[in-house]
Formats: sequence, C-alpha cells, structure tokens
Amino acid sequence: MAAIRYMSKILRMTIDRFAEMNRNSVDIKVGKIIRQWVLNIYGADYVLLDKHSNLWFLIKQYLQLLPDDYRPIEDRSEYISFFLLVNGEETTAHQDHLGRIIQLNMLYRCYIPEEGQVRIRRYLENQFRHAFIVFMTARQGDESGEKITRSIADFLLTVGVDVDRQLLGRLMKYWYRWRVKTDKKPVVQIFF
Repeated sequence: MAAIRYMSKILRMTIDRFAEMNRNSVDIKVGKIIRQWVLNIYGADYVLLDKHSNLWFLIKQYLQLLPDDYRPIEDRSEYISFFLLVNGEETTAHQDHLGRIIQLNMLYRCYIPEEGQVRIRRYLENQFRHAFIVFMTARQGDESGEKITRSIADFLLTVGVDVDRQLLGRLMKYWYRWRVKTDKKPVVQIFF
C-alpha cells in the first residue's frame, strides 16, 4: 500500500513537472548553496512564486526581451528556474515606484540581465542568512551550551546543504559578526 502511494506521488510530481515545463520561465544563477537550499524547500530546481511575494516583484522589475546573442544554459548546476505567473497573450498593467504605468506581456519577456540576476541572488542569500540567524538564535538561546560549530552543522543538515569546512567557517564568522553587531544579550524583565 505504501509503495502504491509512493508511486502515485512520483507520478503526480512528474505530471506537475511536465505541466510546469509548458510555462515561460526565467533562469537565475544563484550558486550551489542557495540552489541546494531551494531544492530542499521546493523539492525541485523550479519555483512557482506567489504573485504577492517580494521575490516576484523583484523578478518582474528586471524582465526583458531575449537578447539576440542568448544561448540556452548547458550546465544548470548553479541555476534555478522561476516560472512566470502570466502565461499567454494577455498584457498586464503594473504601476512602478515612480507612478508610471508599465504594460507587460510575460509571453515575450523571459530574460533577466546580469544586474537583475545579481539583485535576485542577493535577495535569496539574505533570506538564507535570515533563516540561519533565526535557527542559531533559537538554538543558542535555549542555554543548552551546545557548540556553535555543531549548531551550524545542524542548520546546514536541516536545510539540505552539504556541510564543508569552508562553509562552516563562513557561517561561523557571519554568526560572530552578527552577535557583535546586534549585541544580543538576554534581558529579564522585572515587574514591580
């Protein structure tokens, strides 16, 4: 019985994958760590965004027509795909921060230049760091006396990222700098 449920889940995922492949998508180079994190969260290297999310607004801001010298990506080991929310010939109007009305047709705008890719990658890296800080604050705040290296390794295993010395060192340095910058000390309120 469990094998049948497992096979139906795989079949459903495959059908969903083929349905999503017919949509327009944009590829963003995010690096191996963020890609592994996204793979752990979404279960695939393609993401369908909520239309009210900050990431969708950021992607929408940089969408352009394909350049003439565009070539499909061969090595996708550091890329993830974001599916565009509007698929078809309909044009949607959006108001930018200056109050201008911009007409967008997502059918033809499916490319993000290098500047946009850098901004999106930074946004995802900040989300990863935020998840790291929340995890470490909860882990270190429970007064268990656990070593910081062990907590960082647990975080990486929890979010599905491969653990290596270089990454442990970078995250440890980030954690120490964040603690010094915020000067987090436990505060006990006293009521009279």
